[in-house]
Amino acid sequence: MAIRFWWAGLMAIATIATLSVHAVFGQILGYPLAQSRSGAAEIQRYLDAAPIPALQLSIYDGASDRLLFTYRKGDFDPRQTLAVASASKWVTGAVLMAMASDGVLQPTDTTGKWLGWRGTAGTITLQHLLSFTSGLNQRVLCLGDHRSSLERCTNQVYNASRNVQPQRFFDYGGTHMTVAGRIAEVASKKTWDQLFETYLRQPLGLSPDTRYGGGTVANRRILTMATHNPRLDGGLRISTNDYGIFLRMIYNNGKVGDRQVIRPELVALMERSQFSPRTQVRFSPAAGYPYKMEYGLGNWVECPEGRCDRGINSSLGAFGFFPWIDRQKGYYGVLAMVQNRGGLEAAKLILPGRSLIEKLVAQAR
Repeated sequence: MAIRFWWAGLMAIATIATLSVHAVFGQILGYPLAQSRSGAAEIQRYLDAAPIPALQLSIYDGASDRLLFTYRKGDFDPRQTLAVASASKWVTGAVLMAMASDGVLQPTDTTGKWLGWRGTAGTITLQHLLSFTSGLNQRVLCLGDHRSSLERCTNQVYNASRNVQPQRFFDYGGTHMTVAGRIAEVASKKTWDQLFETYLRQPLGLSPDTRYGGGTVANRRILTMATHNPRLDGGLRISTNDYGIFLRMIYNNGKVGDRQVIRPELVALMERSQFSPRTQVRFSPAAGYPYKMEYGLGNWVECPEGRCDRGINSSLGAFGFFPWIDRQKGYYGVLAMVQNRGGLEAAKLILPGRSLIEKLVAQAR
């Protein structure tokens, strides 16, 4: 399938992620599935046969958080931080909802309240931003520029978006989360890195190497750790182990041990589709997906059989990082790989392979 380059010459993370993920949907053919009585044996043979030199798949039981299955291929290190591209969005949304749980801001807070925006642009809410329905111009080139900052970049976004109409369009892109991050900084008087440290890294016990960056990308490595202007939509570096810890918190309705990091109703809001009957899709990389896809707050809401209430949420990254939660089947998982066409190969593996994973989960119980 021909890949459409939306912004010629733009080499920032979100563009690379968007184009790569756009190539995924419509090419999900999958690999042949094995047949045996053991779900674990089937998955292992299935992954052994995949033409991918290095990957890891981890599956966890939702009820007990027990690791049900792990598979490692090649020299993949589950402790190594990886650039996870669009899988960053789920984590970014969680930081904002943790702040809302702490009373620092609310999903209904507007750009007018925190940033002083006026007119229709001033009616954009945090909820609009995290669901990509804000209407903001997605062709602003300051995102991730290490010479800029969230403040300066947000001002450029505003100047290019003064007459937008929020909630009319779903438009997948990075400026929404840049503005959301700036709201978080203004509301808290802290930098994004400090907010991530306070609201997720410390409560979850994540590695110090798990952090946001920005700038351009080469061979899936972030060249610039733009701490003043991080790519909140695609600049997170995190290990598969740490992302599994994050999913555990989300699956447990925002709780880590005795600590409520995110209120349960806000976790539910994150996982619920933010589409309305009037929502028009301006651009979605999921346009060619095998079934309907809508969007929550920072993550995809999968709608198999046309229904978006099945409890399947995911956040596919362009470099082959695929985390997801299936509340109906009672498990969550992370697939990560190291190879060139990561996003496409991750989707080709996981979507057909979910039947094997569900069999494994049922047998393990």
